[in-house]
Amino acid sequence: MNESQSPLSHYLRILKRQAWLVVLLLVLTLGVTSILVFTKEKEYRATMKIVVAQSGGDSQPDLGSQQLSQTMKTLIESDVVARRVIRNAGLDTTPPKLLKKVHVTFRPDSSVLDVSYDSTSKEQAKAVVNEYREVFGDLVDEKGTLPGIVVSVFDPPHVQPDPVSPKPAKTLGFAAAIAIALGLMLAFARESLDDRIRSRRDAEEWFGAPVVGTLPKKARGTRPAGVAGSQESEGLLAALNLLRVNLEFSPGGVAGPTILITSALSGEGKTTVAGNLGSVLAMGGHRVICVEADLRRPALRGYMGVPPQAEGLLEVLNGEAEVDAALQTIELVGPSTNPAGPRRLGLGRKNGARPSGEVTPLISGELRILPVGNVPGHIGMAFTAEKVAPLIEKLRDRADFIIIDSSPLLTLADSLLLAQHSDDVLVVARQGQTKKDKAEAVRARLHVLGIERIGVVLTDSPSPESGGYYQ
Repeated sequence: MNESQSPLSHYLRILKRQAWLVVLLLVLTLGVTSILVFTKEKEYRATMKIVVAQSGGDSQPDLGSQQLSQTMKTLIESDVVARRVIRNAGLDTTPPKLLKKVHVTFRPDSSVLDVSYDSTSKEQAKAVVNEYREVFGDLVDEKGTLPGIVVSVFDPPHVQPDPVSPKPAKTLGFAAAIAIALGLMLAFARESLDDRIRSRRDAEEWFGAPVVGTLPKKARGTRPAGVAGSQESEGLLAALNLLRVNLEFSPGGVAGPTILITSALSGEGKTTVAGNLGSVLAMGGHRVICVEADLRRPALRGYMGVPPQAEGLLEVLNGEAEVDAALQTIELVGPSTNPAGPRRLGLGRKNGARPSGEVTPLISGELRILPVGNVPGHIGMAFTAEKVAPLIEKLRDRADFIIIDSSPLLTLADSLLLAQHSDDVLVVARQGQTKKDKAEAVRARLHVLGIERIGVVLTDSPSPESGGYYQ
């Protein structure tokens, strides 16, 4: 029962689970970037183009020297020029700060230098570039400073009409791309560190046992299918029937009739599985007895809608009550073609009689429950081999299947003894909640006991195993 899926499908499932992280990071990044972009003061750029050449006496100037252009660029970006520009323009700054906003570029094999300066003031930007033109021209003209160099302004200083910073569309687009990339990295990193069961493959690998069925989230909090007051859907019934078929007709089969339902910890949904499995087996025509054996947190009786009674499992174990007196019948509701509503299946009546006029049930199954009874303040050693073995034998004579809702395997020792007297163990795991270390601990404990007939049932499955046929 290994789950096979393509790598693309695997990645898409990860993205679906971690999409909130990507979206959250994207929203936060765009929010912070928007604040920074729209509150930042606009900067404008003033530019000019300078042509430099080297004159050789009466010959024409030599243009296109990359070495000459690089030399002129270095001189324009020098502290000497910067200090003169600051002094002449009356700027309140230092040469290093000024040079951070001055840009000098040229193309290879070109004698044209592009000189620009950025400022929040259009007037100041143009004034600084113009001052650079004046200062650099004066330095070149000074006798002996740069012999044979000719400098001329081809494109006078002017301010570009649009601000160079900020650019909201470009900045936000870049921020969004970075946020999505970072979000995807965090999503896959978080998924790799997530040790919760996410799929059948995880459950089978960590428990070392096949997944024999799944129950959707809608199964939790509602009465078992077929029990009066239940509101099961077609999808839930399909998942339950598939679980029943896997148990009855899989190659391994169910040695039965005793099936222990347990889990690693509480809250996994074992009572939900026990109640629904007992109900669906009964609706399939079997005689079923559900045993409420979780002494610390008994919930099966209330889950199946059975009123409290004085005699139950504990009284039977202690010899204070007979099994038949402690068993209670669960009235099932079967499918009906009667417009008036579903037919009630009064199954397992002790006297075998039916009320006058009652319709014949559509199935011949029977569902009964052995509630826990009166739980004392101090339970002590309620389960011992001397008490459990005879009880199991008595129940075998009265049912085709015995479903035992026991305590969690990792918290109490009760279920260990019951597991040794059961034919099969179904471990319930909650998809998206049960962790790897707990699953492996359950696997180790059952292995120590020599229990080999183990199956896993996943609760809170995203969809029933019917593949969404009824959805």
